[in-house]
Amino acid sequence: MLSRSLPLAALAAILAGCAADGAPGALLGFTDEPAGSNCPVGGTRIDAGRDDDGDGRLDADEVDTTTFVCDGGDGADGTDGTDGTDGTDGTDGDDVLIDVTPEPPGAHCPSGGHRVDTGVDDDGDGVLDPAEISSTAYVCDGDDGDPAIAGFQLIGRLALSTGPVAEIVAASPDGRTLAYTSGDAGDVGFADVSDPRRPTALGVVDVAGSVASGRGEPTSVAITPDGRYAVVAVKDTADPIGRADPGALVFIAMATRTIAGAVAIGVGPDSVHLTPDGTRAVVAIEDEEDPDGNAVAQARPGSVQVVTINAANPSASTVVTIALAPTVGNQPTDPQPEYVDLTPDGQTAVVTLQENNVLAIIDLTTATVVRYVDAGTSRHGRADLANDRAIDFTATGFVGQLQPDAACLFADGSHVLTANEGDVANGAFAAGLYSGGRGFSVFNLAGDRVYDSGDALEWAAVRAGVYPDRRSANRGIEPEGCAVGQFGGTEYGFVLAERSSALFVLDLSTPTAPAIRQVLGAPMRPESAVAISARGLVVVGGEGDVTGGGLWIYQAVTDPSEAGHGPGVYDLASDGLGFGAIGALAPDPATGLVLAMPDNAYGAARVWSLWFDHGARRLQVIGERLLRDAAGQPLTGYDPEGLAVLPDGGLVVASEGVAGNGAAAPCVGSAQSNRLLFFDLAGRLDPRFGGDGIVDLPCGAVAGAVDWTAVTGDGFEGVATLGAGVGLRIYVALQRGLTTDGRRTRIGEYTPATDTWRWFFYTLDPDRGGAAGVQSLSELLAVGGDRLAVIERDGGWAGEAATKAVMVFRLASGTADVPTDPVDKVRAVDLLAGRFRFDQERLEGLALADGALWVVNDNGNGAAATFAVRHDRAALEVEPAPVPGQSAIRVNEVNSSGADFVELINLGATAVDLSGWKLTDNDPTHVLVLPPGTTIAAGARLLIEGDTSAAALRLPYGLGSADSIVLSTPTDVRVDHHTWTTHVASASRCPEGSGAFVATPPTPGATNACP
Repeated sequence: MLSRSLPLAALAAILAGCAADGAPGALLGFTDEPAGSNCPVGGTRIDAGRDDDGDGRLDADEVDTTTFVCDGGDGADGTDGTDGTDGTDGTDGDDVLIDVTPEPPGAHCPSGGHRVDTGVDDDGDGVLDPAEISSTAYVCDGDDGDPAIAGFQLIGRLALSTGPVAEIVAASPDGRTLAYTSGDAGDVGFADVSDPRRPTALGVVDVAGSVASGRGEPTSVAITPDGRYAVVAVKDTADPIGRADPGALVFIAMATRTIAGAVAIGVGPDSVHLTPDGTRAVVAIEDEEDPDGNAVAQARPGSVQVVTINAANPSASTVVTIALAPTVGNQPTDPQPEYVDLTPDGQTAVVTLQENNVLAIIDLTTATVVRYVDAGTSRHGRADLANDRAIDFTATGFVGQLQPDAACLFADGSHVLTANEGDVANGAFAAGLYSGGRGFSVFNLAGDRVYDSGDALEWAAVRAGVYPDRRSANRGIEPEGCAVGQFGGTEYGFVLAERSSALFVLDLSTPTAPAIRQVLGAPMRPESAVAISARGLVVVGGEGDVTGGGLWIYQAVTDPSEAGHGPGVYDLASDGLGFGAIGALAPDPATGLVLAMPDNAYGAARVWSLWFDHGARRLQVIGERLLRDAAGQPLTGYDPEGLAVLPDGGLVVASEGVAGNGAAAPCVGSAQSNRLLFFDLAGRLDPRFGGDGIVDLPCGAVAGAVDWTAVTGDGFEGVATLGAGVGLRIYVALQRGLTTDGRRTRIGEYTPATDTWRWFFYTLDPDRGGAAGVQSLSELLAVGGDRLAVIERDGGWAGEAATKAVMVFRLASGTADVPTDPVDKVRAVDLLAGRFRFDQERLEGLALADGALWVVNDNGNGAAATFAVRHDRAALEVEPAPVPGQSAIRVNEVNSSGADFVELINLGATAVDLSGWKLTDNDPTHVLVLPPGTTIAAGARLLIEGDTSAAALRLPYGLGSADSIVLSTPTDVRVDHHTWTTHVASASRCPEGSGAFVATPPTPGATNACP
C-alpha cells in the first residue's frame, strides 16, 4: 500500500523501468493541482505514460492518461461565540491514499503494467479499502517497442538421479520457484529457478498419506497468487472401483515446504486451477473407475468442485460440487472431466471432458454450466496409420474425434487452445472413427471451433524427425499438455506431444490461423507446461518413460540464430522426408556432406545425406538412398549400427546381431548375425568383399575365431577404416564383449586382402548396477594414425546418466589377441559436462566433419528429439596423462603354485604412491585395488600375498595354472603384466626388475634368485 504521504518522487521511481526487458518503462508524473474545476480545493495531478525516449522523464508528448487525486475540503468554521470569539476550526479533511499494484498481462494491459487505485481514507486507518476507491487507472508497459520474439531457446534442465517424474508443473508468482507432481513417487517436488540456466532441486513433500489408504497419487498442482501455498490434488489409488475413496486437496506451505492442511474432495481428482485472487480452487473430479474400460460408461459420473480456501486454516476450506450432465458427446451419463482452466477474471471455467469429447463452460459466479460444446472431429488429408517401420504420409488420411486433454485460455480469456490427444481405442464410438485429433484446436467461449490444425502438427513432427512410427496406428504423436503466454507483445501457445517428447511453439496472434513456429525437444513423455511471461520463460515437465523425465526451461530470444537448443547444438530437419533413429554417422569426402543411417527401426536399410546449415544451426536432411542386395531389392532384416565410407566411395556397414550370433547352423550366419556389409557406389552389396558383400564373424578353426555361442545381443556398434588397397583394414566395435570377456569388450580388425581377423581388447568402466548403469560402446571413429575414438556410455537417461564420453586410444597401446593387454583409453570429451549436458540415451553417432567433431543420439525413431552436438576436434588430440611412478614400477616376481604372491619393485629414485592402483588376473571381475596409503620406497619391493594368506595386503582371488597378473593405474592404464600357461613355483625377472621372466626359487620380498 502506498499512501499520499509517500514522497511522490519515490513512487515514480518504483514504477519507472518496471517493464519487461526491451519495452519502454511506465512512468508517473506528479504535480500539485490548484483549486479549480478538477479539484475544488486542490490536490495532485498524476500523469501516466511510457518512457518512449528512455530518458527517465515523462515528457508532455509521452503522457497517455491523467488522473486527479483531490484533497478533502476543510470542515466549515464553527459559529461565532456570544463573546465574539471565533469558533474552533473545523477538522481537516481525510487523507487521500494511492495504492499501486502490479497488473498482469491481460485485457487492461496487454504487456502488463500497474494498477493505480486512489481514494479518500474515510475510516482513517491508513489503508485504502475497496469501498474507499474512487478512481482506478492503469499504467501499462509498452509493447510496440518490444523487440519481436524470434523463437525460444532451451537454456536449462533439471534431472535428478531418481528421475524426477515431473508430470504437472506450476510456477510461483515471481516465477522463481517451481512445484511439480510425481505421481508414482507420491510426492510434490520443488525447484529453484532463480537462475534458469542452473535450476536446483529444493526437495520433495510426500503427499501419499493425505488420503485414507495412504496410497495417494498427486495429479495436479497450482501455487496461490500470493505464493503462500502449493495446492495439490491427490487421488486415492487403492481401489478406485470398489472403495471409491475420496481424494484430497492438500495445502503445502511454500515457506517451509510442509503440509499446512488438507480437505477431502471427490473421487479421482485430475486437475486443479486457482482463481486469480487465490480465494478458490477449481478441481476437475474425473472419477475414472477403470482407465482401461473408459470406452464404456461407468457407474459414477465425474464433476467439478469449487473449494473456497480458508487461508488461515486450509483444512477448514469448504467444497461445493457442480454436477455435470452433458447434452452432447459420448457417454453423457458418465462425464469424465480431465483438465480445467480459468479466464483471467476468475469468473469462467473451461473444463475438458476427454472421453466424452466435450468442453464444459462453467459460470463460477453461479456455479452452473453455461454450455456443453461438442469438440467434434478433425479431418486429416494425409497420415501414417500403420506401425510398419516406415514413415509414409502419402496414404489417405482419416477422421479422428478430438477428445482433448488439456485446454489453455488465451491471456484475454476470449479463446481456448486444446491439445487433442484421444483416450480410447480407435472405433470405440463409431466404426472407422479414430481416437484423438492428433493436433490442436482453438475455440471461442461461445463454443465455436475457429481453427483445427488437421495434419499440420504431425507433418511438422515428420519434418523435425520426431514422428513416432510405432504409434502410427494408435493416436500418433498424442498432443497432451499446453500452455499460453504473451511474449514480446505476441500471444504464443505451446503444445506438448507425449509420444514425440516434443514442444511445438505456436503463434496465436490470429486465433483463426495459428502458425507453428518451432519444434523443440522436451523431456521424455512431456505432460505439462507453464508460461512465465514476466521472465520470458517456458517450463515443461516430463514424466519420463522409466527414465528421462525432468524439467526443461526455455527462454524467449530476439535473435533468430539463438533459437533452438543452445550454442553448439544443431537440430535436424527435412522438407518432408521422414527420418529418425540415427545410429551411425560418416563424412562423405566426395560431397562434403555427412551420411547418416538408422537402425532397424526402419524396415529397409537406407542412408541419408545431411547438409550443414550453420546460419540456422541445423543439419538439413536433403536426400535418401536405399541400400540393396545383389539382386537390386531393398535390403531388409538387418540392424545397421555403424557406417563408414570406403576409399573408393563405397560403404561398409556394421550390422548388429542377436545372442548366439544368429547362427542358422554352426558357423553359418544370417541377417540376425553380426556382419560387415560392403556396398558399391550404386548402393548394392559388393561381391569384391566376402564373395557376396557379406563378412561374418570368424568361426571355427580360422585365426581370430570367436565362439558364436558366447556372443551376446550387444554386438557390432561402430565401424571405421584405415589404409587403402591391400592395406585396407576395417575396425569394428562390439558394444559389449563375449560372455567370456568379463569387463572387457573388443575392437575387431578385419583385413579384406587376406580375409583375416584380429581382436584388440578394451576395458569398460565398471557397471554400476541396474539397466542405467550398464556400460557399453557405440560408434567407432578413425582419428589419425592408429588412433581411434569411441563413445563409451551407460544406459542412463537424464539424471541417471553418469557416463557419456568420447574416448580415444591407440591400437599400439594394446596387443592384438591378448585379453590381458587391452588398449589404454583416455577421455577426450565428457559429454555430460558443459552447457549442454548430453544425457540422452542412446548416443550412437560420431563423425569428424566440417572441421568439427559431431555427436548424435538415436532418438528411438521419434520417441525424442535428435540433437547433433558440435565439439572442437582438437579435443581428440589427447594422450593418457602419465601417472607418477608409472615408468618405475614393475611386476618383479609371481608365484601361482602353493602360496600365491605377487611382488612389485620400484626402480625409481623416489617413493611412489600406489593408492588406487589395480591388480587383476585374466578374469576382469577379479580386481585388487591397492588401499589408500600404499607406497613403495625407492629401490624397495612390495609384497602382495595370496588369497589364503592372513596378511593385510593380499589378493582377493587365487592365481590359476593358465593365468595372468596385470598391474594398472587408477585410470586403467596398463603398467606391466605377466602371463603363463602352466603353474610355476615362481617366475622372476632376471635381471631383477628389467629382464624377462624365468623360473626361479621363490624369494618373496627379497632379491630374485636369478641363475
